[in-house]
Amino acid sequence: MDDAVRSLLERFPNERTWLLPALQAVQEIEGWLSPEALTAVAEHVRVPSSEASAIATDFDDGLRLIKPGSHLIRICTGRSCWLTGARDHLRVLEDHLGIACGRTTSEGRITLEEANCLSVCSLAPVLEVDGACHGRVTSAAVERFPMWFRTRRAWHVDVDASDFPEVHAEGQRAQQRLEDLRAQAEARMRGRPEFRFLVQGGTCGEALGAGELVRALRLMAAM
Repeated sequence: MDDAVRSLLERFPNERTWLLPALQAVQEIEGWLSPEALTAVAEHVRVPSSEASAIATDFDDGLRLIKPGSHLIRICTGRSCWLTGARDHLRVLEDHLGIACGRTTSEGRITLEEANCLSVCSLAPVLEVDGACHGRVTSAAVERFPMWFRTRRAWHVDVDASDFPEVHAEGQRAQQRLEDLRAQAEARMRGRPEFRFLVQGGTCGEALGAGELVRALRLMAAM
């Protein structure tokens, strides 16, 4: 088991409640859930390995027990995307790659999967390539999908487990938490610069290029 995975699991309490979050976090690093990973998670949260395997198998969307290819394409087949062209886009991808959805090309380079919903319905149809969502995808863009490939998959980079927030079984009292949040907000207001650019960085914004816009603004600010 990778050291980054071990460090990550140490941040989760040894309780059954954290089984699914721990599985999801491990997959963020590994890209899939190997038998070794399932066993490690099960041992950490003190459940039978069979229970961890059952959760990973039955979870509606997002967990995989088969190692994906070097690049992962997920096409949203939720209602909004399906009605705006996802069915045709899926057919184009299957024909181009020569594989059925849910399979990996013979050389292990590309995996094609369905996603029940990528939660970016306002930008349907949506295609996720190597972890990045692309909205309002046209048929012409689907045929040029390699342009969205990343040099390396997000889960192949070195991950510092400290990037993940600490999780605790017992949280603060609601009133104390509210007071802390208010104090943090007031501190941010006092330190706010005279001019600010606000870029919507949620999934909808990212799908339409918010990341590229932020990088361009940072370059301008540095001039």
